[in-house]
Amino acid sequence: YESLYRTVKVMTGESLKTYVLNAKINAAKELLIAGNKSVKEVMAAVGFQDQAHFSKIFKKYAGVTPSDYQKGGK
Repeated sequence: YESLYRTVKVMTGESLKTYVLNAKINAAKELLIAGNKSVKEVMAAVGFQDQAHFSKIFKKYAGVTPSDYQKGGK
């Protein structure tokens, strides 16, 4: 696993955890913009199990809550 962590860090400049969370948040953004899923459905689709945790991480990475992002508060 150490090699994977180092490779991701060298290629992206981010830790593996940050890289994966960014990918999940970017996927969530696309689903939220599409507008055909609820925040809870999007949360599950990108691999989060707890809505409060998803909202906290989403806001940290996107700057707004998932609901605000979906409403156009990007």
